[in-house]
Amino acid sequence: MADRAADTGRGAEPIWSWPSNRVRYSWTSETDTGTTTHSAGWGTTVKHPISQRDAGLCRSQPKGTNFTKAFLERRDASQDLLGEYLADSNVKEAATRRLLQSVSNQFPCNVTLFRNGLSPTPLCPQCTRSNPQSQQRESFGHIQCWCPTLAKPRTAAHHSIWRELLASIKINSNITRAPLPAQSSDSTTEVRPTAAPRPAKTAQWEFPTVVTSTMVKEWTIKDIVCHIAADPESVLQIDEIDDKTDGFLRAQGLNPSAQDVADFLKKRPDGVAFRRPVGAQKQLRILEFTRASDTSDDWQEKKEVEKNLRYCQHVKFISELTSWHVEQINFTVGIRGQLQSTSFKRRLLSLGVETDKAQESIRKLTVRRTLEAHELMLRCYFSAKYSNTQDWSNLSFLQSATTSIGKGIFLHHLSS
Repeated sequence: MADRAADTGRGAEPIWSWPSNRVRYSWTSETDTGTTTHSAGWGTTVKHPISQRDAGLCRSQPKGTNFTKAFLERRDASQDLLGEYLADSNVKEAATRRLLQSVSNQFPCNVTLFRNGLSPTPLCPQCTRSNPQSQQRESFGHIQCWCPTLAKPRTAAHHSIWRELLASIKINSNITRAPLPAQSSDSTTEVRPTAAPRPAKTAQWEFPTVVTSTMVKEWTIKDIVCHIAADPESVLQIDEIDDKTDGFLRAQGLNPSAQDVADFLKKRPDGVAFRRPVGAQKQLRILEFTRASDTSDDWQEKKEVEKNLRYCQHVKFISELTSWHVEQINFTVGIRGQLQSTSFKRRLLSLGVETDKAQESIRKLTVRRTLEAHELMLRCYFSAKYSNTQDWSNLSFLQSATTSIGKGIFLHHLSS
């Protein structure tokens, strides 16, 4: 609020023409006789209406609610990493300010401004511009997660976090600590552990869609099934996948057309992992990543249900079609950097990331990239709001000399 007030103040010309050379303030108020103009130097006459206005703003806030307190008191939500980011001197002051505004639920979107009597409408100007009948409110969650104008930056934000996260899982999966070297019984010298490479496990997790730390291929359900069918031990033939899909959908009480079959098979999860243990059932994991609004306390549980519903039929289909054990694993992070550490590390462990050091490193990386995406999204928002443009290729911050891997992915996707 202070930044906005300062910006407004810069546009006003103070009155310096009085003999004392002291600044005077002028304002209007509504009275029984109409609009009255006031003018006074700094003192009680000015302070009183300001205090009355501020008291009115406080009364307009919902009683018994404190978003910041509830947000920071959520258990196991990686608030430690939020604090590290805010204290990092390498983070620009503007990015820190905007993050504090979002955490305190005071980011100057139209919903906040309207609530405080500083905007005539809570509606999203971008949505209203494209559809005058739109009733979409410009909340912080709308900006970060739903506004159609920001669809491309939002996809870029998703990729900037997920691709590096998935590549990190692949690098750290299937790794165990090297055993300590044996020490002879007649030795008097302490033998220290060597820096030998860590041996991989027998049954490794495979991530075939990960090409490099910045490039991840996107496989459809049909691509996944074809990969399974190509296994030497598979009895499934690639050319019968469409017929098997048609039969599965009919068994669910549907009457699918050829297009329905194609639509079912072209669903594209965010990632996939395979494991082929010797003498045991082969395993498939469908991976999903979501950068979700973390306003409510149960935001992750809601998103978990939503994601599971999206692919539950595909999990059932592949399980019935093959002899593989199929599960879905969801990774979810909040737009303000909240990440439930325990459940996140449990999911990493299920994909072969076993060491505490690797799990903690990936947690820190994920939250850091999420907070970077938070700032990049808001810079795109301000560009769309004040420049009325969706040509993201010409934004000034695209020319930044130093970028992280995640920011590089974001900028590459945004400018392509």
